[in-house]
Amino acid sequence: MSTTPKQNVILLRLALFGPTKKSELIPREEREGLNQAGWIEGVKQGRATFFNLTDKGWGGLDGFESIRLPASKAAAPLLEKLFALVGKCFHDRGESLASLHLADGPHLARAGEESAAVPERIRQAYLKLSAASPGCEVRLKHLRTELTGVDPETLNLCLLGLVMAGQADLRQIDDPLALDEEDRSAAINLGGTTRHLFRSLS
Repeated sequence: MSTTPKQNVILLRLALFGPTKKSELIPREEREGLNQAGWIEGVKQGRATFFNLTDKGWGGLDGFESIRLPASKAAAPLLEKLFALVGKCFHDRGESLASLHLADGPHLARAGEESAAVPERIRQAYLKLSAASPGCEVRLKHLRTELTGVDPETLNLCLLGLVMAGQADLRQIDDPLALDEEDRSAAINLGGTTRHLFRSLS
């Protein structure tokens, strides 16, 4: 079955949050399409109907090599929950989220840094930038400048991984006049809020 982005939101919501009221799974046409295909099923509990993923639905999700989601607020809590679960799984196994990046091309890094793990390199860059005021927040644009040898996708994953592990904070600069284009380009969106500042807690 080829699912739509809106149907994928429904599938992920059921997978991550469990049984959900029928009225909360919208749009109705997308929900009914999944129901008719046997990917989800409704169970009556009192006067309400709750939907669950079926074995076929779980199998369908497991078979996805990629997943399309709509550019809407509905996707944000799903991605946050999924990232938290993935991050916890990796950290419990003593692995880094950076291992998800399996690029075939050459690894670009500064001389002598090839063997350093990205999270550790982030901490070292933070210590350098915060040397004058230990424990302070540093701008992401400055942190990225120190880590130009790390591709942006891997760096973002590792920064978010440190936050989810409780080892770092990301904060927003509220005053738009204090931001320049470089700040905006370097920012990370977390929970629907754009973050411009980084602070290591470890």
